[in-house]
Amino acid sequence: MAVLALVPVSASAQRTAKGQGMITLTGTYPLGGEISYGGYLNSSFWEAGAIGLFRTHSLGEDSPMDYAHALAFGDWMYRLAGTRNRVLNLYIGGGAFLGYEFYDPWNKLTEGQKESLSSSGTFLYGILGKLQLQLFLSRSLSILLSAEAPVNFTSPITWIQPCGSLGLRLDL
Repeated sequence: MAVLALVPVSASAQRTAKGQGMITLTGTYPLGGEISYGGYLNSSFWEAGAIGLFRTHSLGEDSPMDYAHALAFGDWMYRLAGTRNRVLNLYIGGGAFLGYEFYDPWNKLTEGQKESLSSSGTFLYGILGKLQLQLFLSRSLSILLSAEAPVNFTSPITWIQPCGSLGLRLDL
């Protein structure tokens, strides 16, 4: 008993446990979505999944071009802060992605505009930084608010394409 009295022990409710799985669905801005599966670690989590995004880019002369991303990704996020009962958590981290950038997926460009493009798309890969706020609504369901800054190394349209997302996570 004397040893226990001298050793500082903090107790708190754990909503996440090492090895526990999770499924996440999010909607992103600009228009898109993400689905992922992951697992919690001691003070962090990992996830892997797929992303679909639709964006618009100006070709000049006020001619917008729609383009889309289809990506696979992997992230690792560290719990930067959290309430004692883990109802509210702030994560920071990042990951890597790869996929394809499709130009004019709805076939709206004129023949002249299509000729200005070198191809119908390009292979993408890159890294991203991410900040995520998690708020538990129940024991296993949480709402997520995220800000991301992906850096595309191969996109001829733009290198950095910041986005935000709102989603739900179900802990298994």
